[in-house]
This record gives sequence, structure tokens and C-alpha cells, in this order.
Amino acid sequence: MTATSLPPRTQDLSEGPLGIALLDIESGDLPAARRHIAQAVVHGVSAGANASLFHGAPALEFVLARAGHAGRDVRDVVDRVVDARLTAARRRQESGVLPNLAEWDLIRGLTGLGALLLTRGAPSARLTDVLSYLVSRPGRSVSKAGTCRGGGQRSGPQARKCPTATATTVWPTESPAP
Repeated sequence: MTATSLPPRTQDLSEGPLGIALLDIESGDLPAARRHIAQAVVHGVSAGANASLFHGAPALEFVLARAGHAGRDVRDVVDRVVDARLTAARRRQESGVLPNLAEWDLIRGLTGLGALLLTRGAPSARLTDVLSYLVSRPGRSVSKAGTCRGGGQRSGPQARKCPTATATTVWPTESPAP
């Protein structure tokens, strides 16, 4: 039997050198933080679908900003990640498909990316776009397949089949009193 190893998770805040660099910064050990950041980005920085507040370019910006060194190049990459996420979310929203929880959650979604944008100082049009999208989510909605979700997402504990529902049906956010 051959052992296989997974690639190191060097750009996760939860483990690996990028998370350790954050600890180094908070502890005031900037030389150690520089070494750990260099180790985290030696093979490039993730800006793909897995990039989030806790992984890849957004996580790198978060760590660098704690040391006061988040440069324009890192911010530009994060801006492209945010723009791609917003475009995909709007496209999904227009098609009537319900979102996954990951689309808007703090760790992997637009909420976390919006929180990162908030740390930049002056509000931007991009931050306004993220916040506008996040508050546009319906309380309860029905997909084109007739699946009803509390909170309007494709996954979660409140999923049930709504046989007479249509894609335009919006359910009240509270249950009627018995």
C-alpha cells in the first residue's frame, strides 16, 4: 500500500504557516511572521473558488493588515475574488436557485469577505455591493423545484417539499399562531 499525502494547507488561518504568522504578529515577533508568511506563499496565493477570509488571498490580506502591510497588490487580488463571488451570487439569484450556506457565511462566504473590506478603512462601492447583496436575501423562499427553505438556502435543517409552491412564492418569516 502506498501512502499519499495531502498538500499542506499553508494558506489557512486555522493551521499552517499563515495562521502561525498571525500569532507571531499578535505576539510582536515580526521576523518570525515574515518567515511564516514567506513559507505560506512560496507556491503562490489562492484566489480561486476556495479563497475566503480563512484561506488564500483574503486570509493573507487579513494577516498582512494586522501588521499594517496589506499592499495594493494583495487588495487587488481580493477585490477580484469579491467581484467573482458577487457575480456568481447575482447570477444564481437571478436564476431562482437557492444559495448554499457557504455563499454568505462568515468563514467561506460574502459575509467574511465583507468583514475584510470593512477593515480597509474608508467604505468602498465594493463593500456597498456586498452589504446590499447580503441584505437582499429573502427570509424564506421557494426554489424552482418547489423546495422551501427557512432562511432561503439550499442546505439546512428547515428544508421541506412545498408541492403547491412556485418560484415566486415568498413565505412569511414567522409561523402563524395556532
